[in-house]
Amino acid sequence: AISNISNRLVYGGKILDAESTWRRPSIPSLPGTQYQRLFMVNVHGHDARDKEGSFTNSVEADAVIEVLSGIATQWQHHRLSVGVIAMYASQQRLIEKRWQQHIEENSLEVHFKFKSSTVDGFQGSEEDVILLSLTRSNYQLDLGFSNDLQRLNVAITRAKSVCMIFADVRHCYE
Repeated sequence: AISNISNRLVYGGKILDAESTWRRPSIPSLPGTQYQRLFMVNVHGHDARDKEGSFTNSVEADAVIEVLSGIATQWQHHRLSVGVIAMYASQQRLIEKRWQQHIEENSLEVHFKFKSSTVDGFQGSEEDVILLSLTRSNYQLDLGFSNDLQRLNVAITRAKSVCMIFADVRHCYE
């Protein structure tokens, strides 16, 4: 379960999953992921600070849109809820805007429940699939909010079945 990572890293193995989580129906894997439930999508973009002081990453936003589009076309016969969590409000707004444009430009039919928010706005919610945009990608390897283990814990544990983390992997090793 996705909660195992959080349990080990944040809670020292002291948390037990509720029995109801063991009996959740499984959902099909994303193409190419087999039965993996938590994984990273390496995105080589570059973050940019906007006039409000928040950050965006256009390349990462496009990668999230590509996966959302794949879910819409390949999982159209499954009742799913999909959440997009961004570590920065400007990134969340960018992804939501581009997703709506993508739907309109491609006459895409979306059959899943969709929610997008920042990590703080997602606290207390759960979705079947979570797409997490860490946003930051820069030469200084500055992680910003992604360096906060509590925020990452909240974001990752919002996923019932699948959590995809979009990030510049170089930042994760520093």
